[in-house]
Amino acid sequence: MKTYKIISLLVLLTMAFSCSETYVMQQAPEPVYVVYPSVFEVKQTGGNFAAGQISRTSLEAGEYKIIAFPNALQLKSYYVKADAQGNISVEYKLEKSFEVAPGHDGTIIGVMQISTLQHNKILNVPVGYLP
Repeated sequence: MKTYKIISLLVLLTMAFSCSETYVMQQAPEPVYVVYPSVFEVKQTGGNFAAGQISRTSLEAGEYKIIAFPNALQLKSYYVKADAQGNISVEYKLEKSFEVAPGHDGTIIGVMQISTLQHNKILNVPVGYLP
């Protein structure tokens, strides 16, 4: 009877360790973060949606998802497409205005993150308000 308990305990411990090793080895890799070298410029839209262009990104042609954006923006869709040149069109609505420091054309209001659908590459795009 004692041998049966020891063997049962060893079997349970073996199963527990084998399950945890499998889980650890199958974790997704960390995404690659890329910073867009320019600024996505937005203006007040007066309650209507407007289309803005993010030009010549490092993204390949395909579908992407916007996973983060400034709270002041409202997006028509979280899903966007990049063309062969990496250009992305984003439809947004902005009803709020922001204070711009004297001597500046605009101000940065946040960062938009555009991710591949597999979340293995994330493009960080600064969002700038132009009055």
